[in-house]
Amino acid sequence: MSRKPGYSIRAAAVLAVAAYTYYQFKNLYFAGATAGAILLIKPCAKQYAKWRRKKKYLNSNLSVIDQMDGHEFEEYLETHFKNIGYKVKNVGSGGRDYGVDLIIQKNGEKIAVQAKRYNSNVGIKAVQEIISGREYYRTDKAIVVTNSYFTSPAKKMAKECGVELWDRNDCQKRFRQR
Repeated sequence: MSRKPGYSIRAAAVLAVAAYTYYQFKNLYFAGATAGAILLIKPCAKQYAKWRRKKKYLNSNLSVIDQMDGHEFEEYLETHFKNIGYKVKNVGSGGRDYGVDLIIQKNGEKIAVQAKRYNSNVGIKAVQEIISGREYYRTDKAIVVTNSYFTSPAKKMAKECGVELWDRNDCQKRFRQR
């Protein structure tokens, strides 16, 4: 069985603290509670960090979004889509996403979303990628979302192929940003 590095060290540390607590207080319940509290620290810290990120993303304006990296922008979109009632699956974090970062679902409709956090205009390649991703994941619709704008060829291809394009103005309207 493969384990994460440091697993044995953490387990040994928890046992050592529990043993020391038992030695000091001669109370098995207190020693167990201490070990349990130590084991809860990491999951609680992760949950708190996730809550903080969600709060940050829901309150972010376009200037903050322009400073994000691509992964943060995907998390930002995931948070906002969930906030407006979509079920969201992040398929882009593993590397082989086939042109799709998020699959969102609502009212029986399945939509492929590609996130493009760019400093310049998004070109035709993004539209081509989401078209193939829409076919691969068998979704009903496809959307490319960017913090920037789209080139004319990208707009033309998207119109011909039934792909929605959301630029920075659309993000601002749809996600009700300040």
